[in-house]
This record gives sequence, structure tokens and C-alpha cells, in this order.
Amino acid sequence: MRGLLFLFLLLSLVSRAQNAGVSPVRNTPSSEVYDLLQDRNGHIWVAHNAGLSRYDGRNFVNYGTPLQNGRAVTDLCEDRHGRIWCHNFEGQIFYVEGQRQQLLRGYDFRQERFFPRIAIYGDELVATSVRGFFTCNTSSLESRLYPITETTSLTVLPQGVLLLSPGYGFFLYEKGKTIRKLKTKVSIKRAQNHALQPEAMGDTAHMLVNPEGAVYRLLVRGDSLVVTDRIEMRSYVNSVTVDGNDWWIHTNALSVSGRGRRIENQFLSNVLSDVQGHSYWSSVKFGLLAGFRTRAVPVQVPFLESGDYVRTLQRIRPGSYLVGTHLGRLYWTRGGRVHSETRLTSGSGAIEHVWPMGDSLYLVAGSLGLYTYDLRWPRLDVVDTNLVAKDCTTGGGRVVLATTYGVISTTVPYLRGADSLRDIVPTGSNLRRCRSVCLDPKGLLYVAVNKGFFSWSPTDSSALTYESAPLFATRIRNFAGAVLVTTFNRGLFVKKPASKLESLSLLLAQQPNAAPDLKVDGNTAWVLYDDVIQQLDTGFRAQELSDLPFRGADVSDLIEEDSSLLAATSNGLFRLPKMGAGTVPTRSIFDFVRVNESINALGVHTFNHNQNSVTIGLSTPWFTSTDHLRYRYRLCSNDRCNWMLSEQGQSSFSFIDLPPGDYRFSAIAVNANGNSLAPEVSYAFTIRPPWWQTWWAQLLCLVAVTALFFLLGLYLQKQRSRRERTRYEKMLAVEHERQRISAEIHDDLGATLSGVRLLTELAREKMPPGPLRADIEKIHESITSLTEKTREVIWTLNTDQDTLESLLLYLQKQAQHLFEGSTIQLQVQLPVEIPVIRISGDIRRNVYLAVKEALHNCLKHSGASWCRLLMECREHLVEISVQDDGNGMASTSAGKSFSNGMRSMQQRMDHSGGTLRIGSGASGTCLTFLIPLNNSQ
Repeated sequence: MRGLLFLFLLLSLVSRAQNAGVSPVRNTPSSEVYDLLQDRNGHIWVAHNAGLSRYDGRNFVNYGTPLQNGRAVTDLCEDRHGRIWCHNFEGQIFYVEGQRQQLLRGYDFRQERFFPRIAIYGDELVATSVRGFFTCNTSSLESRLYPITETTSLTVLPQGVLLLSPGYGFFLYEKGKTIRKLKTKVSIKRAQNHALQPEAMGDTAHMLVNPEGAVYRLLVRGDSLVVTDRIEMRSYVNSVTVDGNDWWIHTNALSVSGRGRRIENQFLSNVLSDVQGHSYWSSVKFGLLAGFRTRAVPVQVPFLESGDYVRTLQRIRPGSYLVGTHLGRLYWTRGGRVHSETRLTSGSGAIEHVWPMGDSLYLVAGSLGLYTYDLRWPRLDVVDTNLVAKDCTTGGGRVVLATTYGVISTTVPYLRGADSLRDIVPTGSNLRRCRSVCLDPKGLLYVAVNKGFFSWSPTDSSALTYESAPLFATRIRNFAGAVLVTTFNRGLFVKKPASKLESLSLLLAQQPNAAPDLKVDGNTAWVLYDDVIQQLDTGFRAQELSDLPFRGADVSDLIEEDSSLLAATSNGLFRLPKMGAGTVPTRSIFDFVRVNESINALGVHTFNHNQNSVTIGLSTPWFTSTDHLRYRYRLCSNDRCNWMLSEQGQSSFSFIDLPPGDYRFSAIAVNANGNSLAPEVSYAFTIRPPWWQTWWAQLLCLVAVTALFFLLGLYLQKQRSRRERTRYEKMLAVEHERQRISAEIHDDLGATLSGVRLLTELAREKMPPGPLRADIEKIHESITSLTEKTREVIWTLNTDQDTLESLLLYLQKQAQHLFEGSTIQLQVQLPVEIPVIRISGDIRRNVYLAVKEALHNCLKHSGASWCRLLMECREHLVEISVQDDGNGMASTSAGKSFSNGMRSMQQRMDHSGGTLRIGSGASGTCLTFLIPLNNSQ
């Protein structure tokens, strides 16, 4: 700060604190504002002619209730629970809780002649009444009326509530004690209107007396009330309000404070300061007014001519400066005074730049023309009157100029004696209109021309691009071991040694802001965007200099002095802290949680499956002259989420058709640089699945399906059992019928046939040989054959024979009987062990007849010498083979009958569920019958 003070003395600058410009706040609901309050969250509450509103620096939220019989409200106060209280001029008292305005029903406004005056006293709301004194517990909202006498105004003091009753004087209410009347010499004049102000200044109460136009300052001492001061305003006093450690008296034309501050012709009713360093005023004529705190203090420069201002500053040494002005004056200040003054030649315009060339020489560029200034003999020497120099860089004995017709490279000795630079051929003559040049520490030259951004070395040159697109730079500077580049429309870039160009995303704008200029001084760089100014440290961390009375495009030069900064602008010279005042902490709150666009569910954390469209509203008190607050937000479900950035001015966030699950919404208020302005806030909620997707419903469904399948299986089992029982009953009936038929055939037909056969034999014995005897022989044979067939039928029908053992033994017996008297040798082989398996009569009959047919064919047609009947029992299978060594099937003499017999055997096997295999050749024939036991049981 010592160097800066020297500068002030040197330039004879007189700085003085001034009130920041007062401007109406946009979108204020009414131009007639009565009262202001800043709540614990930092919001400003505005009581006005159109009702009650809350302001967060960007938006107004308006409140109301259908029970409200008048819109205009005043007397704002906040209780310990965060409720905001007020009343209207029709006598109703309201409070805002949960973002809803509600009527205090305990206060019966219908019995009041005047509107009440209200305030917060501890955990009670206190109010005046024509019926006495009213209190309401802010925790339980229980109300009580003390019927002392009519009260019209009150003041909350540390020791209690001071009450005014025009007919009876002053009273003091202390919680838990009896209301007592105070002794006082203050006279209540009937011709005057006396009104206590609800808010006290410490232990001092204020009382207005109109139309006398006076303010009395009162103190309670024991049981007495004394006047400590009387302030004569000589006009109607509207109100007395407290602003921190100061108090204000407001009339229609003038507002004055206890510290001597004055505001005229604003028709103020309240003053609210220390809102992030800003001030707000309520005016009954102009609405809500804002005075934004600015860190920039205007600096008077008394030696400047009228209409002139500073355009460039150059520090020679501590206490010594070169100051260039808009009218082309160059001042050398030293030792607290102007040491030398000179000016550019006519037509050169303003002094745009002053560049040090080393030792005592400086290069001065006007709007037109280039000059040298030597401190040894202070004067301006012309270098070139027609040259327009935009930038200059030095290094390694070189001086490189950026001009409107190219890049000029020269030396300091040449500049000392030159009167023209026309003999110097511009480097890269095809690259005109150069805007900026910069020599890095290694001697590489960076050039910004109208065709792009280039780097030049003594042997080579190349165009520098970003993402395959050219860059159009406005300024190039060395900073923190790298090269900083500002561009027209792509923001800021950095070129570090041995690396490519990198974009520095310092602004959260949708489109990169134009950065017309870049200033570097020591370890600090300032990026001058069109609207804002950003300050960079050596780590390329940015901080915005906000609430300034000028834009970045207005700044022509910046120099650093210790912890302060001097800014030369078209609006004047300003002094501001180097790093600003830092970020004032604030907090974000949830305004509402709207479900399906209709239900305000703030405080509710569980929703049904059809309540799945959620809108969440946030509010963050942030009061600046420029609106740069935005939100980083995310909605997380199962830890899968990404941070997103809100649009400018967006404060509500909608999520449509969310599936069931657990969610957490998080948000962080950030400024234009992305720096956090408030702690992260979060809101967790759950969308329940529909009942059919719940675990208990799924379990119940599983149990129901299991029970259904069980009942279905039980039903099918019963049906199967019923069918089996019916089938078994039918089978028993068939077996009984077969058994009956078998018995009747055996007993009746069998006995009859046996008797006929016996009679035939007797007749045959009695007959002599001859034709008649031959006929009786034929009858005897027929009866014998019929008897045999009858026995087969009886065996088939007899249910006692429905076993595998009976079948095999009967086949053995019948085969032996068939081959009796035959020349063919019969061999029969039975299984060693025959399983006990039941076989139905139909299958038993078909198998028997098929095997019998095979044996009969062997006996009649094979011409074999032997025949084998092999019977074998396998697992679930009976195999019966008829083998012989005869001629085979191809050489049989009775092909047709044999074919019919084979077809008959095949059909019987099909009906029995079995298989017939035929093998025939020169060595004989083999017929194999395969009968599955599982199909015959």
C-alpha cells in the first residue's frame, strides 16, 4: 500500500467514499414498498402495496391467501422457527410457513378498529389491540389477550415490550409478570399522533409525533420512561428504522441516519444494509431500490484537463509513474508532483500504450504515430507519424512491433535515432494488420494477425490451431512460464512449453465470451472480457471481480500496487483490492417439491408409483450487480449419476416419468467461474413400486401359483385315480365276464363236445370198415379239432392264465402237441427264471396265435429237419424265436398262404405293441417276436 499512497500523493489524487449508484430492482411487484426484512437464510422479504414477496437477488416469489381481505402489508418480523410475520392494513395478521401464507385466526380482526402493530419478543408474537394487548406463542400458536386498555403501538426492548395507550400512557410487558404502567413526563397531546416504532435501537425506543414532525428517543429505567433526545424534522415523519448499528428517520423528502448520512428525494420507508455488502431501500414511490457495494473507489486526478481521462499507466519505479491520457497528454509524476508534462503532435490522438525499452527509454504509441520518451531529457521524439502500433514485445536485444501493416522487428539503438520506420520491411509481408506480438523466453515469436495465430522461429513458422480450427487472437502475453492467448470468440488459451494449445474454461457461459484484452503485471494476469474481469494467479485459477462500475471492455490499462489495483477506464480511474473481497457465504434452500405438477410435497420423501414426475425448486440468496449464479445439480439413483450445469437463471429442475426406486437430488450454487457459493444441498425421496411389483406381492403371487399348481396336480391326480379306478372296475368286469364265459364254455360246451367225441368214438368202433366209418372218422377229427380250439378259447378267456409264466408254458405245451408225430425234431427252451408279470388276455391270445402260426408254417412249409422254440426274458422285454434249418421263405411252395400268415403275424404283433423280425436264407428261417412287458402289464 505504500507505493499506492505515493501514487496518490504524486498524482494529487483525492479519493473519497461515495454512495454506490441507487437503481430500482427489476420486476419489483409494486412501486410502493413499506418494509424490508432479511431472514436467517439471507432472503429479502418485501412488504408492499400488492402484498408480500421474497427476493433472492434474481427472482421475486409472491405470497397470498384466499382469506386475505386486503393486499397491502407491513411490519415484517421473523420468529425463532423461521416464520415470517406481517399484517395488512385491514387488521389481519399473517405468517409464512412451509412457503405458504396463512392467517393467524387467534387474532380477531373483526373486533378491531385499526390495524395492529406487531413484533417478535422472545418466543412470542406481540400485537396491539383496541381490546388490550395480544400475544401468540410462536411454538404452539396459542393466543392470549390481556384486557388492560386500548394499545396502538409498541416497541420491543431487551427488558420487555413498551406499549402506548393514547388515553392511559405507557405500559411495560414482561413475560411471566404483570403488565405495569410506567411513570413518565412524556405528555400525550390529543392534537398529535404518537406512534412507537416496533424495532428498538439497543435499549432505546423511538416515538414519532406527527404533525409536529419530531422523533423522541426513549429509555425505560425501572418503573419510569424518560426522554433522552428529541429530533426535530420539521416535516411529517413516516418511520424510524434500524440498520445494523445505525438508525434512520424517514420523511417524504429526506432520510437521515444517526451517523449523519443523508438520502434525499427517494421517499424511503426502510433501509437494509449488510446484505453481502450491498444496500437495499424501500421507497413508497420508487419501489425497491438497490445500491450495490463496489470495491472500486473512484479516484480524482486534479491535474487532468476537462474532458480528459487516464488511458495508460506505467510504473517507472516506486513513487514515479508515466500517465498517458485520452487527449494525448503524457505526465511524468515524481516525488508527489507532476515532474514533466508533454503532449503528442496534432492528429496523433490519444496515448494508447507506453512500453518500457530498458534504461531510461520508453516507447509511446498514439492512436496514430509512434514516439520515444527519454527520461534523461524529458521530451517526446517522433519515430513515425503514420505508424499505428498495436503491441510491442522485447527480448534478446530485439524490439518487435505489431502494426496495422505487419510485424516490424528492430532494436533499441535504431529507435533512439530513427525518425521513420518506412525503411524496415515487415516480417511476413503477406500478413497484414497484426494485433499482438509476444517473444517467449526462448526467443520464439508469437504473432496474432488477421489471418490467424502463428509462431515464428528464426528458421520456420507455423499456424497454431485448436481442434483443427484457426484461432483469432486479440492479445498474447508471457505469464507463469507459459503464453496466454485471448481470442475474439473462443475465450482464453494457454501454450505451455513443449505442449499444445489448451483451452482454459474459466466462464460457465453457453458461448465463450469475447476477451478483447489481457493485462499482466507480476504474478497476476487480468482477462478483460466484454462484460466481466477475471483475475488469474500463477496456477491459472480464476476469480471474477464483480460489482464493478465498469465493464471489462471499458478498461484500457491496469497496474498493481501491493494488494491494490489501479484501473484506467473510460469512466475514470478506480482503485480496487487486488483479490477482491472474497466470496460471501450464502446457503441454498428448497422452495418446493412439486409432484405431477400439482402437489406441493415439500417435506414428503415417499411417493406412489404414479407420482413419478417431480419438479424441485431451489433458492439461493445472491445479491450482485451482475447475475452470475448457476447450479451444478444431479439426480442419483443406485450411485449412477453425473453433475450437470443449469441454464442461466434456472432455479427449478424437472424429472419426468421416473421409475420406482430411491433417489437423491443434489445441487451446488456456483458463480461464473464454477466456484462454489453455497454448501451442497440434497433431497432424498423414494418412488414406491406398484403393489404388484413389491416383494410381498411377488411372494404372494408365488404362493398362489404354487397353490394353483398343487391344486391342479391334486385335481389331475384325482382324475387319474378316478380313471384308473373306472378302468380297473371295467377290467374287473371284463375279467369276471371272461371268467364266466370261460367257465360256461368249459362246463357246458366242453362237456358236450367231450360227450359227442365219446359217442363218435363208440360209433366208429361199432362200424365196420367202409364209407360210413370213414365219415364217422372225419366227424371224430372235426370234433377233436373243435375240442382243441375250445380249450384254446377257454385258456384265452380264463383270467387266471393272464401271466407271463402261463403264456410261455402254454406255448411249450402247444408246440410239443403240434409237432407230435412229425419228422421235424422240436427243441423248446424256456427261461431259467420267469418274472411274475401280469399280461392281458388280448395280448396273450395275439402272441400265442402269432407263435402258433410260425410253428405251423415251419411244420408245413419249411422242409426242415429241426425246429427250435426259444423263449427269453430280458428287462421289460420278452423275446420268442422260432428257428428252423429249412428251405427259407423264398423257396416255399405255398407262397400266397405263407404271405397271408406272415401278414397275420405282423398284425397280431402290432395289436400287442410288439415287433416281428424276420430272417430267412439258405440256412433256414428265424422269426423273432419282441413283446415289451411295460405295454402289456
